[in-house]
Amino acid sequence: MLERLRAEGLMLEPVGDVVQLKACDFCNLEKAESVPYAESLHAELGGMKVPKELKIGFNGRGMACYGAVKEDIGIVYRKEKFDLFLGGKTVGRNAHAGQPVAEGIPPEQLMEVVSRIVRRYAEEGHPNERFHKYFARVKELEQYRHQEAPVLIGEPAVCGD
Repeated sequence: MLERLRAEGLMLEPVGDVVQLKACDFCNLEKAESVPYAESLHAELGGMKVPKELKIGFNGRGMACYGAVKEDIGIVYRKEKFDLFLGGKTVGRNAHAGQPVAEGIPPEQLMEVVSRIVRRYAEEGHPNERFHKYFARVKELEQYRHQEAPVLIGEPAVCGD
């Protein structure tokens, strides 16, 4: 049954404060060489309990047309390696893309790097703390240092965002 749902694109993901992997359509499988890495990430991290919903965006090519770089963690497959973006914020007055933190991660290292980042967030994040706020608070994940995103609007939002 699970295989039939997956084949028909009807796979349901858990909702709530868990890790979700969002992937592009891999250009109708023209960029299929990156699919196994997305599947491995999903198998390892998908549904893991975290302090606040965490979305990992996965793009199968360097154009990043799906927009994975805007998610909490963005992964872009480019030239048989991966680029990593951390701390994206998709909505709000201070929405911004994730910070580019690594370029050219070898495929055999991707799972370990992303898994360590997610597991650290799961252990150290405060309840209801979004990933971009966690990254700003801890200042460094793995060897990746946080940098403030430019803010265009100086007044705080009414909702406290």
